[in-house]
Amino acid sequence: MVMEKTLKISHETIYMHVYNDKRAKGDLWLHLNSQKRYRKRYGSGQERSGTLKNRISIDDRPKIILSR
Repeated sequence: MVMEKTLKISHETIYMHVYNDKRAKGDLWLHLNSQKRYRKRYGSGQERSGTLKNRISIDDRPKIILSR
């Protein structure tokens, strides 16, 4: 039985390489099925939902609500 070493690369790694090449004026991105201007990045550390203005904390709600 012959054991072959396989190289495992995620799709994100491939896209990172392609888009880094694009920034370096390369043409790898032209070979993608859809040539988008940018890719949405989820979980990049920025809060996606905004904060509410004049927000009242749940701890500051009236005590009458607890009797519902």
